[in-house]
Amino acid sequence: MNRSSQFIPVLAAMMCVAVDARSQQWPVETVEFSIKWDQAVIAPGETATGGLWISITPDIGTQTQWNTPPYGQGQLGTLAAFATAGFGVTNILNGQTGSLAGHNLPIFTLAGTLPPSPDGQGGLTNTDAGQIGQPLNPSPITDQQIKILDLEWTTTDYTAREVWFEAKPAWAKVYLKDIPGLPIPNQWVGETAVAITMPASTFIVIPAPSMLALVFITPLGRRRSRE
Repeated sequence: MNRSSQFIPVLAAMMCVAVDARSQQWPVETVEFSIKWDQAVIAPGETATGGLWISITPDIGTQTQWNTPPYGQGQLGTLAAFATAGFGVTNILNGQTGSLAGHNLPIFTLAGTLPPSPDGQGGLTNTDAGQIGQPLNPSPITDQQIKILDLEWTTTDYTAREVWFEAKPAWAKVYLKDIPGLPIPNQWVGETAVAITMPASTFIVIPAPSMLALVFITPLGRRRSRE
């Protein structure tokens, strides 16, 4: 047996160890921040309403690790719910041509929560949202996707244009449960999550409702004229 053939079993064993190590990696908790508008188009006299939403991954109920210091040292637990987040809203395009207001949702308001403030550039800053976990809160929200801020954009200028806003997360935490050895039974603990910004969300301002009809009718009319 030559040397190269002797290395084959060793190399195969090393590859198996590497695969096994990867299989033991636990999911990273992430919180995606996005803005959703109730209207795609607003006309004179109308306002744009919507909200800032979060989406948690992996799925609620997934087993993962508690790695947030000083007490989280890799203990296994179960992803339970959204905990807290700090965030704002960034004006990407034409947001300054109106006024954006944010309203904290009472169910996600902790003591000391600050209402969002204008950032001077058409967006919002310096706000947060959160909920208390079990056992102090017997009925926490455990949905995968949650609206954590109401949004309203008003204007007196209905010149035709697009308006774009984007969520601006500063930090986020989720709750883990089922961690053995904690002093309080059924205690939920906070785990620092990765905060991710999703693509900007948009709506269109039009001078009059009839303009919306032109957007769809004109191409059809042109097509008929060629027939």
